[in-house]
Amino acid sequence: MHILLFDPIFHAGVTAGSKRSTIRRQRRNPIRPGDCLDFRTWTGRPRASAQTCLRAPCECVNVIPIRLRVDGFATSSGRPKWAPCLWHWTEDGGTKEDRNALAEQEGFADWDSLVSWFQRRYGLPFEGILITW
Repeated sequence: MHILLFDPIFHAGVTAGSKRSTIRRQRRNPIRPGDCLDFRTWTGRPRASAQTCLRAPCECVNVIPIRLRVDGFATSSGRPKWAPCLWHWTEDGGTKEDRNALAEQEGFADWDSLVSWFQRRYGLPFEGILITW
């Protein structure tokens, strides 16, 4: 089982089931399709408080390498199984609609909000994985 910790801004989407993916850094112990995912948050200050479950554990459906830049995103192994037909996974960063669709799926209002959050949190460009459940 892999524990995924979520910031408060994502709690409602994870709990309601509307957020079905997350972009993370690659782990030493990689997550693979079929693995069990446990969704949690800190009850207080991170690493200084207990964790609580946000929803029941789910099975990982897909893991795709992803690269985020200010001007767009790229993946290296095709379209996720759950992606709407309008999503184009291209090396050119995708259309504005593609970028906003990815941002909304990840729980952000738009692409600029996603970029701002990742810039503050990790810096850009960011290379990681898109995990779906």
